[in-house]
Order: sequence, then C-alpha cells, then structure tokens
Amino acid sequence: MIGVFIIVMWLFAVLGNSLSAIVWLRHQVTTKNSSAVYLAAIALSDVIYLLTVIPLFGVLGCKYPTKDPACIFVKFAHWFSYTLEPLLVLGFSVERLFAVYRPLQVRFYYRTMLSITPYCRSTSKSSVRSSVPLRYRTGIG
Repeated sequence: MIGVFIIVMWLFAVLGNSLSAIVWLRHQVTTKNSSAVYLAAIALSDVIYLLTVIPLFGVLGCKYPTKDPACIFVKFAHWFSYTLEPLLVLGFSVERLFAVYRPLQVRFYYRTMLSITPYCRSTSKSSVRSSVPLRYRTGIG
C-alpha cells in the first residue's frame, strides 16, 4: 500500500512541476515577470530530479562508494539538484528584495538593460557604458 502511495505522489510531483515549468516559461509571463525564470528553473530542476534520481536509485540500489557509471550519474544528478535549488531560491529572494526595496530602480534597470542589449553585440563595452547617462548608471538622481 505504501508503494502505491509513493508512486501516486511521484506522478503528481512530475505532472505538477512539468505544468509549472510550462506556465512559467510562456513568453507572456517571462516578459512581464522576471521571477518567472527562477520559478521555471526550480520546476525543471525538480522534474529532472524526479525523472532521473528517484527511479534510477530505486532500480540500481547504489551503495556508496561505487565505481558503477550509472550510480555515479545518479549521485551527480542528486548533488546537482540539491546544490542548484538553494541557489535559485537565493537568487529569486534577492531579486524580490530589490524589487520591494527599490521598485522604481529595478523597473528602470530592467528597461535600460533591454534597450542596451542590442548595442552590446556591435559596440565595445566602454561606448555602451558612456551612452547611458551617469545618473542612471550610479542610481543617483
């Protein structure tokens, strides 16, 4: 009975995270909300973890330390997911902190970076930087 419950929970987790990633990666959402990229990355990381680590670990029954390449891959995927998730949450939290603490500057910075990006490919860094007024680069003003 517990095995059936775990399989059902695993299916709901895969389905929920996949749908979350699809919703957060839509063009209309990502252009209006920059936090959507962080949330989509967290959902994709969870899906990769659920589809690789849990089934392979259950099938292979890896004991560590091991030299089996499949077990090493499972260990790497497990480590990658556990390292990536807190960093994504930290990035999301810091971005939200800036948005709450200085909402106008974050909005202006995002708009300025979008307008500068096409010039970065064709000009040097110093000429792009000099084209933005000093008061916008320093946040004073």
